[in-house]
Amino acid sequence: MPNRVDLSLDEAKALFKTLLREKNVNPLYPWDTSLPLFINDPRYVLLPSVSARKEAFDEYCRDRARELRENKVKEEKIASNPKEEFERLLKDEVKSTRTSWTDWRRQWKKDRRFYGWGKDDREREKVFRGYLKELSEKKRAAAQKAETDFFALLKESGIAKPGTIWKDVKRNIVNDPRYDAVGSSSLREELFNVYLKAHGGSGNEAPSQSLEAEKSDPAPMTEAEKERQRRERKDRAVKEREDKVRAERNKLEADIHKSRQGLNKGEGEAEFKTMLTDAIRDPQVTWDSVLPQLKTDPRFTQSILPLNQQLHLFHSHVGQLRAKHLAGLYSLFTAHAPSLATPFTDLPVSSLVQSPPVAKLGFNIDRLEDEFEKWQRERTEQARRDFDEMLNENAFIEFWGRLGKIGGKGVDETIKADDIGEDSEEVVDMKQLAKTVDLNEMVKVLKNDKRYLNFDHVPEQRERWLREHLSHLSAPNLSVHVPQH
Repeated sequence: MPNRVDLSLDEAKALFKTLLREKNVNPLYPWDTSLPLFINDPRYVLLPSVSARKEAFDEYCRDRARELRENKVKEEKIASNPKEEFERLLKDEVKSTRTSWTDWRRQWKKDRRFYGWGKDDREREKVFRGYLKELSEKKRAAAQKAETDFFALLKESGIAKPGTIWKDVKRNIVNDPRYDAVGSSSLREELFNVYLKAHGGSGNEAPSQSLEAEKSDPAPMTEAEKERQRRERKDRAVKEREDKVRAERNKLEADIHKSRQGLNKGEGEAEFKTMLTDAIRDPQVTWDSVLPQLKTDPRFTQSILPLNQQLHLFHSHVGQLRAKHLAGLYSLFTAHAPSLATPFTDLPVSSLVQSPPVAKLGFNIDRLEDEFEKWQRERTEQARRDFDEMLNENAFIEFWGRLGKIGGKGVDETIKADDIGEDSEEVVDMKQLAKTVDLNEMVKVLKNDKRYLNFDHVPEQRERWLREHLSHLSAPNLSVHVPQH
């Protein structure tokens, strides 16, 4: 049985309650039933007697039961509005407009938030599709805003003129947030080319100005010429009024047509995506190279989507294809490089180069090596985060690491401790007790954890991380239920 540590009563009670909370002791269970859950923990003997432990246990049960009741009331309030729960489920779990109702229903049909609202699946599906449309509009609006801001950036730069090269323009605008907002480097170049085509004919106003200059030369006019000019001015005014009325009528008709198009825009986008899925399966294609093929498809020629939206959907589709093949390549890396220390030269490079993912991505050996090194770096960074998480969640390391940082009598003097349920007493030296739990004892606890084994190739660095973790531990925080003096 572990020895008791004599801290102040408040500190000991706080640590004991922390133990009960960590073990998730049910506040409705009696002392005798719960005792086996925590009797072997070193914090059990911190309180000086069994009666003190039972008193702290009773306080914990009262506080914990009250906390559970309050949480239950909150959950019942949330559950009282099942439609909000269903809509929150949509918001939390549906992140892509490609999500299908069938797949989503299959995944969540047993969740209370799903079946708790709606007369039937038809009503739920209607709300689901409405949310997809709303999500699509949000993403489309964000993409269009990014593209509009990018066009504004090109215009403000003053260097995006016919004949300029994208590479030269890019250097001058790369630090602007509107540059990064577009997201795809290939889409930026496509938008740059669209901008140049749209502004290629501007700036030719000199001929009209020269005609005005010719008219500025005054000459004597006869009465007949004056009358002719009056008639011309009158006819011109009538024509301008007619043109203005015609322009307003055309604008009104365009607005009506645009409104009608808006109703079918979601269907048009879905049809365009289906066409891309059918026609494009190569992640290396460019818009210009695939355009002749797309023009043979009626779904392309009859599409109501603007060019920038078509470009956005194209690059999104190609990006998904690339991500799919990269995932396949990473699976091959995992199979051939189980260790974080595996170098690229240990891989079966010749067979990897001929594998379908590498062929689809068009990687040569140098590009494959760059991708492997990037993958290893990201995997190592994640493994380090997992290592830190392992240290943070280990109760043994936290307890003994923090115990040595608690000041007071228990650390500097020898104290008396009673065995559980026994009348015998013994003297415990806290300094000696702390020395028995050294770094080697902690390693014994961690050595079978995969997150620890991942760094077998750098044991010195791993030990340094462990020491750094211990050095940053502080004395335990007191429970909020400890009475203040």
